[in-house]
Amino acid sequence: MVCESDGQYTLDILTDDALLHIFSYLNILDRSIAARVSRRWNCLAKQGELWRNVNLNNGIHTYSETSQSYYILSYQEAAILNLINNYLGPCLRHIQFHIPVTNKILRLLALRCPNLEMIDIQGDPSKVDLSLISCKLITIYLHLPLESVKRSPIGKFALFPLFRLENFYLQHGQVTDKLLCRLMQSYNLHSVAFEGCHWQLKPYKIALMSLCLPELTHLELVSCQFPSYRFLNRLVHHVATKCTHLESFILIQPSSMDGAPADCSSLIIEICDQKNLRHLQLGGIHGLTVEAVVLMSHSLPNLTDIGFIHCHVTNDIMKEISHGFPNLISLDITGSKCLSNIGLKHLQKHANIEILKLASCENLSCDVIVDTVLTLPKLHTLVLPDTTNYESCVEILTSKKPKLDILNAGLLNP
Repeated sequence: MVCESDGQYTLDILTDDALLHIFSYLNILDRSIAARVSRRWNCLAKQGELWRNVNLNNGIHTYSETSQSYYILSYQEAAILNLINNYLGPCLRHIQFHIPVTNKILRLLALRCPNLEMIDIQGDPSKVDLSLISCKLITIYLHLPLESVKRSPIGKFALFPLFRLENFYLQHGQVTDKLLCRLMQSYNLHSVAFEGCHWQLKPYKIALMSLCLPELTHLELVSCQFPSYRFLNRLVHHVATKCTHLESFILIQPSSMDGAPADCSSLIIEICDQKNLRHLQLGGIHGLTVEAVVLMSHSLPNLTDIGFIHCHVTNDIMKEISHGFPNLISLDITGSKCLSNIGLKHLQKHANIEILKLASCENLSCDVIVDTVLTLPKLHTLVLPDTTNYESCVEILTSKKPKLDILNAGLLNP
């Protein structure tokens, strides 16, 4: 509050810019309440610059004067339509729903928010027609119902005009040749992520993945099911050889319909054809060998971020990682239960390591962790294993490297 000469507190003497700055820190509920204070506040609260990014992750809230309580109207179409009508406009660029939306909502968004660039929604693909607003979209996040995994996620997706699309994320659903052909409409697609999806491509159409994504820089495949691991290897080979701009590749917990185990080394051999790769993260895949890591060090000179999560990193593999990648900045070896103090010592005095994640590395002693960390001059983030035995480790590191950000694996979200 601002105090006037007569001792009364008021906000009226603040400039419009000062009030707008204050309003920018308010959530949707508080902002809508502020709009009811006065005509001036109502006008300011509806300024477009306050509504460039809207997150409806927790739904729309309203306030009841009779019961003096807040009501969550997360799934009330009328509440969302009212918000769009009264507050959102041409300035809106990003909106996140995380709740089911309807075509009526999308139609109003298209009318009121012609400059919308990013949308993050949940919904049934057979009922949601994103072609209503997709002309100018740059980023699309689709969170489909889990049952969509067993059927096509496209729905009316075939009608999408996606000329400006740069980022596409699909959770649950089938990856088919029709879906990839639709993505071919965008010549600027840089980032693609599939999570929990079933790949239904025929083997001879694997090349579509690389042909439709010539400018791809980031590919993420998390908990996806493939027809076979031979299919996955061919897919990685096509992407590595044809997507010449690929810089980041993430493959976590793949599975196959034939039940055969994935082989980490064979996947590394395929991805080594991509000379521009900077970020590589593999998770939940067995079969990592020293020979595969040596091949990586010779074939991927630009690699600065490595993640082998639950891939059974051994002492010998750690030695090759430490010596073979002098430009390494980030290393994630979560779940390396075979790694001992001898292996971690190989990392000592590495000149460029900034981020080190050791979650679930149960065979490492506190003394060796401390000694290793103190020899890494650029390290600023450290994830420790989830055990109470490392409390003394934290105390020592905090006193000797006060700027180090230390995280405990038990406090992190899985």
